[in-house]
Amino acid sequence: MPGPVPGYRPTFTQAQGQECARRVRQQHDPRVRVARAKRALLLHKQPDRDSVTDARHLGQPPKWAYPWRKRWATGGFALTDRPGRGRTPVFPPRQVATAKALACALPTRRDAPLARYSTADLARLSTAHPAAPPPSVSTIWRILDRDALKPWRRWRFPRAPRFAAKAGRLLDRYAGWWDGWPLATDECRSSADEQTRSRARRRIAPTSPPRPGRAMRVEHEYGRGGARASLAAWDVRRGGVLGRGAATTGLASFGLLVDQAMRQHPYRPAPRVFWAVDNGSSHRGRAAVARRQARDPHPILVHLPIHASWRNQIARDFSIVQRKVPSPDLAAVATRLRDFEARHNDTAVPFNWRFTRQHFDDCRAALPDRPTPRATILPPSPPADAPTLRAAYPHTLLRNAALRGIPASEHCGLFRQARIPLLGQAHHHL
Repeated sequence: MPGPVPGYRPTFTQAQGQECARRVRQQHDPRVRVARAKRALLLHKQPDRDSVTDARHLGQPPKWAYPWRKRWATGGFALTDRPGRGRTPVFPPRQVATAKALACALPTRRDAPLARYSTADLARLSTAHPAAPPPSVSTIWRILDRDALKPWRRWRFPRAPRFAAKAGRLLDRYAGWWDGWPLATDECRSSADEQTRSRARRRIAPTSPPRPGRAMRVEHEYGRGGARASLAAWDVRRGGVLGRGAATTGLASFGLLVDQAMRQHPYRPAPRVFWAVDNGSSHRGRAAVARRQARDPHPILVHLPIHASWRNQIARDFSIVQRKVPSPDLAAVATRLRDFEARHNDTAVPFNWRFTRQHFDDCRAALPDRPTPRATILPPSPPADAPTLRAAYPHTLLRNAALRGIPASEHCGLFRQARIPLLGQAHHHL
């Protein structure tokens, strides 16, 4: 027998129904919010539905369904709690602020023998403030992550010439732009690099498979069986990798990789193919651009700034290969890499690259001014009539001193005399 008709019958607009459907499809949304979105979709289709039936259908207690029905009918549509509701936090705001202040302080100012703090160090320092229960390591992590405070990360001041211009061009290319114009649909984008050492590692004991009540056991010690170079190119727009093995890296090996890619579809009919490369010796500077343009005008090399290899998307593929493609034999390295390439390309999709030029400009604006380098104090140059020292290295000085009978107590003076002309000559060249 059906119960009474509900007194609160909320109505939803089409945009609100689409928002709930989008929340249900998302994989990383909180489970409670997804359940609320499902409840709203059920009421959107049938406003007279019973709350107890909906709660049982969604795996929630009956008391969970009543408040949201009333709120949607009287207070408007929302999927989040009102501010001020929920359990009172255990850690007061003062202790949270103390944890953030400790994370933003340098260890050297507290006379700590550390270069940086970890979350375990911050949790230990927080116990010195007994105003509330001491937070755990995971609590410290959540507090800092909520405000994007990550003291365990460091930022390197960009020192490459034209760093902003080079990085901006690369990010525009990832977004599908070049020199202020959108790229055509038939123009390709690729990221290439070489891995100098694809090692062959042989475990000293075989790996045992998992069994009931026991996880897989992997021996951590291994013997080295040699190394082989591998070169690869990642398709930024379509996803997928194209690689080749070589005995060593160099101009010839990189040229063969480019020629191999340009003979295949969709690179062969493309009017322009943009290749993102770093500043390695195989493709460095304007000479590499001119050499490639003289051979084939279609490939265009786009160089990354110095200390920006993480912007090259092929580095992510190399990290996957390093973790997933172990090889016990050097002869099997090339075969395994080729088989993994075919297997990986069956399900490969483009990387979800979300770091744009705007994000890069915001990071540059947030950076403090670069510190002025300390001046190097060099000793004065020796006079013109000073005797010339033939020995240029410490072990040579010690051997000559022993042959000449100089006691050990005078070795420091001998080293000081040898450093003066060397530092003066280095200062002259700089």
